[in-house]
Amino acid sequence: MTSKVQHSISKGKGAEHRCRGARGSSALRFAPCLSPFGFRLPAFGRTAAIALVCLLGAALPLAAAEGGSASPPAAGAPDAAEKEEKEEENAAVSFEEVVVTPKRTVVDTALAGKVVLAAEAEAMPLIDNDLFRAVESRPGVAGGDYNTRFSVRGGDPDETLVLLDGMALYEPYHLQDYGGALSVIDLLTVSRATLLPGGFSARYGDKLSAVLDVDLKEPAERIEVNAGVDLLNAHLLVSGAPLLASFRAGYIGLLMSMMQSEESFVPHYGDVLLKFSPRISPAERMSLNILWAGDVNRIDEPGDQDDVHSRYDNNLNWVHWRRDIEETVTLEAWLFAGAARRRREEGLADLDERNLGTSGIKSVVSADGSGPLRLEAGAELRWMRGRYRYVEAARGLDIDADEKGVSLKAFASATWTVAEALALRAGARLIHLTSTRLWHAAPRAALIWTPAPGWRFHAAGGVYHQPVDPLHVPVEAAVEGTRKPEKALHAVAAARWESDALSLHAGVDVYYKEMDDLTGFVKDLGRASQRYQPKDAGWAAGAEIFVDKGFGDARLHLAYALSVSKEILGGREYFGDHDRRHDFRAGLSLRPGAGWTIYAGWRVHSGEPYTRAWYEGGVKRYGPRNAARLPPYHSLDVRVARTFAVEGTEIRVYLQILNLYDRKNVHEISFEEKEQNGTTVYERKEEPLFPLLPTLGVEVTF
Repeated sequence: MTSKVQHSISKGKGAEHRCRGARGSSALRFAPCLSPFGFRLPAFGRTAAIALVCLLGAALPLAAAEGGSASPPAAGAPDAAEKEEKEEENAAVSFEEVVVTPKRTVVDTALAGKVVLAAEAEAMPLIDNDLFRAVESRPGVAGGDYNTRFSVRGGDPDETLVLLDGMALYEPYHLQDYGGALSVIDLLTVSRATLLPGGFSARYGDKLSAVLDVDLKEPAERIEVNAGVDLLNAHLLVSGAPLLASFRAGYIGLLMSMMQSEESFVPHYGDVLLKFSPRISPAERMSLNILWAGDVNRIDEPGDQDDVHSRYDNNLNWVHWRRDIEETVTLEAWLFAGAARRRREEGLADLDERNLGTSGIKSVVSADGSGPLRLEAGAELRWMRGRYRYVEAARGLDIDADEKGVSLKAFASATWTVAEALALRAGARLIHLTSTRLWHAAPRAALIWTPAPGWRFHAAGGVYHQPVDPLHVPVEAAVEGTRKPEKALHAVAAARWESDALSLHAGVDVYYKEMDDLTGFVKDLGRASQRYQPKDAGWAAGAEIFVDKGFGDARLHLAYALSVSKEILGGREYFGDHDRRHDFRAGLSLRPGAGWTIYAGWRVHSGEPYTRAWYEGGVKRYGPRNAARLPPYHSLDVRVARTFAVEGTEIRVYLQILNLYDRKNVHEISFEEKEQNGTTVYERKEEPLFPLLPTLGVEVTF
């Protein structure tokens, strides 16, 4: 059953609905078979796949110990690969796009993708050194101070597929009661991340707007340990073949205490990432991966019964196998399993409890022969179950659902090099969900033209689906079960020019996107009162331009995006929640001397739309949906880092300052109830974003 909800909410004091936190939506991550940080973790083991992964996970310490006991290589000069890696790290921070061109084609799945290299992101001023916040520096990506749930080209934050070494992550965020303030991926474990903002190939699916494809580093040849601490978290990274292990624990409550609020915030979070990657042969690789993330949170306001208590436990385990056959055929397979648990209580009546589980297998085969044709195909079989208990008294919602089913997804794609400078790509993706008994096909096509050295043109389009399956039932929108998937149509075009002689890279993108059969919404849990209005459809269009120029040890990046995003509700059009008409970014990276890195970034964009509200005779009134705009946003962020080498130990000290000139940026508009001369009045307030925010940190690598 699907019912549209359109309410103005009255709750708590007067007519003000004061949900705590920022953005939140259905949360899926996975329940682990190990229990770090003392969190209580739900058990799972429904299928042989889950049992296999957990048994392999239990063997990790033994394998790591065996690897650590081996004699280290003899000391000596670094090999060529190490020298190349060091040179890349010491180069000026670059925003250029990385595009791989296969031997016999000018097409690659990352073509026109926006790439963030690890060395680049580590130099940027980022809250908690978060990878997702580095992605937000790209044109067309809209984020916020309080959360890492970014929007791509006007889409909702839940419309981006996040892949980690080929496996899809579900709601990969910490602190979801605050909008997903941090991601669960440790930046130090990442080699690079590729953002595909639209028109991506048939290999990728399940989301309407974009793909963020994150590649993990391989374990180091020699054992390396990196330990760090700053004002927000502490981390430990151990890397040494065959194991890469990351541990993080956060205490962001120090940062939350800087927010101007009557409430007290007590959040705790942590995550663990293990990658066990033994060498089989030069042509064959395998890795076992475990990702766990957990959160416990309490939000309390003296004298208010609408306090929040929540717990999130999530884990994903997977085995990845890859084999290259005679340099022309590549076979890949993933075996995965996981589960998730969420329990969020607000006040005396409201409850959001979800218990989710999944397991399955997927495979991909690609063939790049001697001829002009390159083929790629794959399939995924996934079992899912989701149990939901959702109660929201103010809206009269009381949902108790138990959904289960199996999904089958398959794709095929062919790239034909028509001429030396011209290639065509065509493909399709097919999805089937047993609970709906429906099949859906998504055809896609692309054209790539390289008329001259340094020049590249790319046009692509197709159909994209986002399933409403047992793991993604939007109960907060009064949807009680699975249904047909959401749908989008993409049309994109891009032009690139690159000159090594000038150290210059420039490009322009234009796009148009239509969305239909939309379900649910991203529930805003800010302090402002809410009107829950799920949209039926929508569209977005825009243009993006960037210039990246090197000047010796300095590099300048400029980017501008012009866009419009519209929602359709009840046959009427409104500005989308993430509509930013103008968005400008500038970044300057410097390496003034050995061991020094300096980065300064300036952001300015139009204010986002909101629905104007006011009080008349104690009754709250609303204007047209999203017809008003917040003030423009701008902020200057700076980071200075110094690296020292002391007897084989590397020490990095950094100072970063966000919002250097303390701009009073506005997060949302709310009202505060007050008594004045015996009369209740409602005072309009501009809820602020971050003030001037300094962070000092240190990392030690040995």
